[in-house]
This record gives sequence, structure tokens and C-alpha cells, in this order.
Amino acid sequence: MDQVSELPGLNWKPKFNQFSGYLNLPGTKKFIHYWLVEAESNAESAPLVFWTNGGPGCSGLIGFMTEQGPFRPNSQGILDENPYAWNKIANMVFLEQPVGVGFSYSENNDDYRIGDDQAAKDNLATVLAFLDKFSYFNHRALFITSESYGGHYMPTLANEIINYNDAQEYPQHRLNFQGFAVGNPYTDYY
Repeated sequence: MDQVSELPGLNWKPKFNQFSGYLNLPGTKKFIHYWLVEAESNAESAPLVFWTNGGPGCSGLIGFMTEQGPFRPNSQGILDENPYAWNKIANMVFLEQPVGVGFSYSENNDDYRIGDDQAAKDNLATVLAFLDKFSYFNHRALFITSESYGGHYMPTLANEIINYNDAQEYPQHRLNFQGFAVGNPYTDYY
């Protein structure tokens, strides 16, 4: 199930499981690329944190490989360990969204016309598709994080999650949403 067992330039054995693949958004021809790195310690109880870069249009793999992900490529193409990786304490899911960003795509050309409202709906569908695929993360403390244009992505996604939770008749169907964080958020030009 999408497990990554080796990578070019990875000459050491990680202390975590990792998975990479696609999440098909139900009822659409949209495929969102994700990369999950489980927490180095207490993966069974650690929170679940989704990360996407801003942009709009920046790949979440930028964060994965150059910011808070588990690896740092060096000048020889070797993947060094990132001592500041967030997956030391959290299960991290790096997303490439919306469709058209990074490896994410759609088989319907009309899906490439996306605004903030549609991105928020697609991001909620992505979280739900992820939890359907990796059901052992259901009911974990859930956080959403981003930077830059994430100043649009995260508040709108948070609102979608809250509305989703409010619509659930049974508490066990609600997401255990704990909050969001955005670094250097872009909210308005002025």
C-alpha cells in the first residue's frame, strides 16, 4: 500500500515508515499526491499533521525536502537526516495541492480552474480520503499547516473541517481537529 522502502541517495535506515502515492477525490477525476512519514517515536499515538506549501502552486515536496521533512539532500545527492524534522514527534503528511501542483493531476481539464473555495473543498476531501486509506489515523489529534499562501489555504480548510464536523450526527464521525498553523501567511497584498 504505497510503502516506500528505499530512495535514491538514502544510505541510512530511517526510524519511521513512509508511504507515497495518490488519493483519488471521491466523485472526481482528481488525484492528489501525498507523502506520509510516520513519527519516529510513538507513531501509534502521535498527532497527524498535514503540510502543504503555499504559492499558490508550490509543491508540498518543497517542505518535505528543504524545510521540516525528514531528509536534506546534500551537494552529492545524498539524503542526510534533518535533525529538525517535524516527524520526530508527529505523523506528517505532505500534500501537493491543488491538482496541477507537483505530481497531483486530474483527468478532467476543467478541474485545473481552481479558486480558494474549491481548493478548501478539495483539501477536506483529501484529508477524508487519506483517513479512509489510513484508517488507523482516525480520531488522532489533527492539525493542518502551511506557509505563505497557506494564509488562504489553512483558514478556508479549517472552516471546511468545522462545517464538516458540525454536519456529523455521530461524534465518532467527526475529525479530531485541534488547530492550524501558518508561517509567514499571505492574507492580503497590503
